[in-house]
Amino acid sequence: MPFGQTTSPGTFGGLGAGSTMFWVDPERELVFALLTAGLLEEGASILRHQRMSDLVVSAVID
Repeated sequence: MPFGQTTSPGTFGGLGAGSTMFWVDPERELVFALLTAGLLEEGASILRHQRMSDLVVSAVID
């Protein structure tokens, strides 16, 4: 899943052209948008999205 492993089960969002992504985690009341330059192959791009998502969730203090 491109939204990482630490987002809530109800998280939804989308992937865009190039290296863009957004998601909304309603349980945590958290929104994330990733706008990057440079294209990566699909597998590397998904891995980058997962890692960035997990970093965002880990930075939130409940």
